[in-house]
Amino acid sequence: FMALPCHWHDEWEFSIVKQGAAIFHINGISHALTKGNGIFINSGTTHMVLPKGTEPVILLTIIVHPRFIYGT
Repeated sequence: FMALPCHWHDEWEFSIVKQGAAIFHINGISHALTKGNGIFINSGTTHMVLPKGTEPVILLTIIVHPRFIYGT
């Protein structure tokens, strides 16, 4: 991917770096992740993702609404 622009959503987001390295900017704080590392992003939290380095980045991302876990 090239970059995921700054956004937010009502769902929780779980991301794991499967290849390469990425920088997650979450509420203005940068988190550099490499292959095998993951991150949880809470609902309503502004975030963006940028590749780090020249190697292509592959992320496994699961986005789930909190109601899926705890019901309505």
